[in-house]
Amino acid sequence: MEKKMKKKMMQQNLILHNNFTIINSQTLSGIACFAVAALVYSNSLSCGFCFDDHSAILENGDLRPGSPWSNLLRNDFWGTPMHVEGSHKSYRPLTVATFRLNYLLHGLEPMGYHLANVLLHGAVCFLYVQLCALVFGREAVWPSLMAGLLFAVHPIHTEAVTGVVGRADVICGLLFLISFISYQKFVAVSPTNKGSGLKWVFVFLVSWISSILSKETGITSVAVCLCWDWFVNHEMNLGSTLNLLLQYVQQGRLKSSSSSHLSSPKSSKKIMSSRSRSCTLASNSSNLNYSCRLFLLTRESFGLRAFGLSTLLLAVLYARWKIMVSPPKYSVLNNPAVVLDYPYKQLHWSYIASYNCWLLLNPSSLCIEYAMQTIPFVTSLLDPRNLVTVATLLSLGGLSLYGTCGKGRGRDRKVAFVGMCLLVVPFLPASNLFFPVGFVVAERVLYIPSMGFSMLVGHGAWKIWNAIDDMHHRNRNRNDRVVFANVEQKFEKVERRRVGKLLIEKLIAVIPTRALVSVLLLLGGTVLVSHSAKTVLRNGDWESELALYSSAVRVTPNNAKMWHNLGSKYAVSGDHAQAEALYRRAVEEDPLYVSPLSDLGHVLMRQQKLGEAEEMFRKAIFLIKQGLSGKDPLIAVSLQNLDAFTRLAKLLKTMHKNTSADAHLKEAAELYEFVRQYRSTDVKTLLALGDLYTTANRTKEAIDTLQQAVQIAPGDPNPVALLGYALMEAGDKREAEVCFRRSLGLIESWKG
Repeated sequence: MEKKMKKKMMQQNLILHNNFTIINSQTLSGIACFAVAALVYSNSLSCGFCFDDHSAILENGDLRPGSPWSNLLRNDFWGTPMHVEGSHKSYRPLTVATFRLNYLLHGLEPMGYHLANVLLHGAVCFLYVQLCALVFGREAVWPSLMAGLLFAVHPIHTEAVTGVVGRADVICGLLFLISFISYQKFVAVSPTNKGSGLKWVFVFLVSWISSILSKETGITSVAVCLCWDWFVNHEMNLGSTLNLLLQYVQQGRLKSSSSSHLSSPKSSKKIMSSRSRSCTLASNSSNLNYSCRLFLLTRESFGLRAFGLSTLLLAVLYARWKIMVSPPKYSVLNNPAVVLDYPYKQLHWSYIASYNCWLLLNPSSLCIEYAMQTIPFVTSLLDPRNLVTVATLLSLGGLSLYGTCGKGRGRDRKVAFVGMCLLVVPFLPASNLFFPVGFVVAERVLYIPSMGFSMLVGHGAWKIWNAIDDMHHRNRNRNDRVVFANVEQKFEKVERRRVGKLLIEKLIAVIPTRALVSVLLLLGGTVLVSHSAKTVLRNGDWESELALYSSAVRVTPNNAKMWHNLGSKYAVSGDHAQAEALYRRAVEEDPLYVSPLSDLGHVLMRQQKLGEAEEMFRKAIFLIKQGLSGKDPLIAVSLQNLDAFTRLAKLLKTMHKNTSADAHLKEAAELYEFVRQYRSTDVKTLLALGDLYTTANRTKEAIDTLQQAVQIAPGDPNPVALLGYALMEAGDKREAEVCFRRSLGLIESWKG
């Protein structure tokens, strides 16, 4: 008896020891990935605010202490009210709240914002390893660690981690993982343990809603969870799912047929025949009862979960639509493929999806923005890039079929399915395939999809390692050393389809184990080290906008927008000669791009090249007028383009051509009024129009326009200051002083 007790205690201690080791291994793997991520992104702490950070941080009034916290629920990501026409319609109050906390702690010091991003990315890496452990199995430590390290150092994440605005993707990724893991925990809870189940339901719902409030991509978490529940947790595949659907439809038809026969008998004979027919139908359908109950109740309340989450998803989508008020309007410059006709639009966007997959595979050339025709249109069915699209679809489709059509609970099928869900589903809202978005390629949107990519790569590397190791030991144990001169004789005795496999086994058998291990470790280490080095170098590009735009034109030399942005940085610094050269390069890349033409004219005017400046302004105005007859005239008269009219008017006044100057000011005012018809509540439009009226000495109209802007944005100091200038021009110095003091007070409240 005592021996049995001792043996049982030893077994329990061994189990506890193994569990402790496994838990520690996963935790240590997560901590290691956190540390590696922090190390790789440590040089991002010296970066400043770049690109979209200006609009989201420096110019966003919602971050300032003087702005009420409730504004976060009414305004978009950039601080613009959701109901105005100029709003981007990106509703991310949770992310903006973290920016505001940063501002309360250290103001506009960039380091704190970057530190928060790095810590959040490290937390995502830690949780990602825990998710990999659930998918691979707790005992499979190494593939989880490999996937976690690849995700931690992948260069595609630099825009999301090093760019402050990318925090929306990082927070969304963190909450996405929490919701997915908590859903798995909830499903695994025993029905008798209701308290623990409710706890995980609460965690799932809070994390899912929070992920949506950090970025819209979070809404896809429900789709990933339900797909995992059905295909992985319940071991269903595509064939069995289609079979259940067919059986369900068939039973519905049988019931309807039976009821129709019973409801309209014309004689007792027909009644008896209909009853016998209904009994036959009932007996035929009895075999389907279990399957249909399985589909309706869906194996341990899956149907209940699916119905509840689908209903909640529809409610969230409806609420999101109501908050948005109206659909967003994106500039054709940022996503020009919207003007393409069918089917070339679909071909182009499908190729763009393939291009995103290529960035995950080979992130050697990264760019902040792929605007305009940086990636040329696919305008022919014979375009060779269509072959790339087909190859990508076949690869992804093959993995998807393997994950959905396999049987049982095999690890390979499970990893393939979860990896493909994470890779594809979160990317779909940003793919342009269902509705247009405001960009062509944005590396930050690959933050969550890269989780699926890293999972597939980690598992694939581990499979190769195990396969080679197994073949090596199997051939060693056989003691079957075959001289290559006799290989042909051996091949004659085996089936032709096994020749390749046998050759590989023999080749592996003669390679020393130590050499084989060294080669595999070298390959894996090279990938991780090269990715880490690329990430560190890419972080350096984010130190300043000058470095960021310089790297962009090196990677995409046909990117007219980046040449223009780079020229604008030199123009601001006072280097007009360099700015002129860069503006000319932008015009060379895209002669129809109005903004560099107008800015080039402005720089030439600063250098007293008045004749050439007038030529540039007139070219810009010609393109604007030409665009008014196009498909989207509102794009042609964007606020940035209309600067050409006012600049030309000022130039003509300098050249003492006052009559022509007044004519251009009048024409500009008419175009501003045209824009105002569509964007009556857009503050920027009203400010530009009010400033134009002030320049044209139309002070009454300027005051009326700027007062409307003040009413729309009472917390913005800019319209108040411009109203003060207009009042001063009108001779009302007392009211002007009141406006100036109010504007200064608003600025002080912004500073906190």
